[in-house]
Amino acid sequence: MRIRSALPTEASILSDLAFRSKSHWPYDKSALNEYRTELEVFTEDILADSVYVAEKDNQIIGFYGLSSDLKKERLYFLFVEPTHISKGVGKALWNHALSNARDRGWTALSFYADGYAFEAFYKFQGCRIVGSLHTPLGSLTEMAVQL
Repeated sequence: MRIRSALPTEASILSDLAFRSKSHWPYDKSALNEYRTELEVFTEDILADSVYVAEKDNQIIGFYGLSSDLKKERLYFLFVEPTHISKGVGKALWNHALSNARDRGWTALSFYADGYAFEAFYKFQGCRIVGSLHTPLGSLTEMAVQL
């Protein structure tokens, strides 16, 4: 597996992967469809060098995105292809994101996680809960990690 910068032509591929990844969890299908626009990856983000993909055998199997909008450093995406969940891809992307954020001079990283991602992944990564946000899919936990 290798991690590289996303290509602008991959925006729709990544958007579809995000939806498949989120669909892995037992969400209400109508709520998930309503939330789909929140999972969209934009070409502009890729051009800003803020989206990175994990690739294995020339197939994209996961990705993450970083953002420093509104003077707050955020991880705004981290999704893994459902067939690769629990196989180390998420951890590799997470470690790459932390290293990338440190290289940018950031001292902390915040993000929102649903309950499934929190229980299955983020609570084991040294993150702390700092708030919450209500969405059509239910409450998201706002989390932060010091770098």
